[in-house]
Formats: sequence, C-alpha cells, structure tokens
Amino acid sequence: MLDLRVLRAAVLPVLLALIVVAFSLENRPEPLRTTFAPDAFQPARVVAAAGRLAAAAPVRRPGSPGDEAVAASVRERLRALLPGVRVERRVFRAATIDGDRDLTTISAQWRNDPNQLGL
Repeated sequence: MLDLRVLRAAVLPVLLALIVVAFSLENRPEPLRTTFAPDAFQPARVVAAAGRLAAAAPVRRPGSPGDEAVAASVRERLRALLPGVRVERRVFRAATIDGDRDLTTISAQWRNDPNQLGL
C-alpha cells in the first residue's frame, strides 16, 4: 500500500520547485534608450577636448591643483555650452592613493525638457 507521508514528502519539493520556477519566469527588461541621435557623439571633439585638458593640467593626481583646474575648466565649459542649466560643484573628502584629499564633482542637470537646450 502507498504511504501518504512518503508521497507528501516527495511531492512537496517538486511543488516548491514549480512555484520558484513560476515566479522566476518573466520578460527581460527593456534596454535603456536615449533621445539623442547616435551622430550627436563626435569622437574627434572628445579626443580634442581631452587633449586640451591634459595639456592645460599635465599633473592631475586626485585632489591636486591640476585636478581642481580640470574641474573648474569642465564647469566653465558646461556653463558655456548649456546656458540656463544648473551646473553644480560638490566637494567631498575621500581616500586616494596619496591619502585623504578633497575631491570635486561637477554635474549639470536639466528638468527633462529638450526645448531648454534648443535640441
């Protein structure tokens, strides 16, 4: 005769596995997309801008005067290119290869309105 306790012990792991599989099957998330055209990125301009920054501040160790000069240059360039957009400078202290230093982050943000930039 079939023992119900053995049957229950055999069915429970299978049932649990089916529940896990049922909840783990879902569609893949959509990839991130941009509203900018692919030709908006111009590698030659990026290389030229990076070359200018490197020439203006050849020593750019974290927290050094050269690093701060690059941050100031990026901040002014963003202000010139994006009028009306808030450009922020944040300074924070962090551990670097040269010890604890004040580091600067520059960011520009607009409120999801492409017309603000004239695009």
